[in-house]
Amino acid sequence: MFCFNKRGKGYLAGLVSSTRNQKIGALGGIEIVSVKRFINGFGNGAKHACPSCQVLCEYSESFSNVNNEGNTKADMFAEADVDVLFAAAGGTGSVAIKKLASQVDIEL
Repeated sequence: MFCFNKRGKGYLAGLVSSTRNQKIGALGGIEIVSVKRFINGFGNGAKHACPSCQVLCEYSESFSNVNNEGNTKADMFAEADVDVLFAAAGGTGSVAIKKLASQVDIEL
């Protein structure tokens, strides 16, 4: 049995993320210590697997402002040409992932 801390879980997700254009996004919920650990771990794992990749990190103001903030963050990541998005942002992150997937024509 393996037990990972938040940083370790994020790191593993970053390590296995792959990208066509070397731009990876990370969306955190409210900028608190536990969320920052997920996001920082993801960025470190992504950079380990792909040193030339650019990791764009953003935080939302809520975990549940799905219709407004989730859509806004997805648009921002789409404009930045991100084709992989990791989210530790509750419902806001789920909406952002779904919308970004529809904008860049990838499957969930």
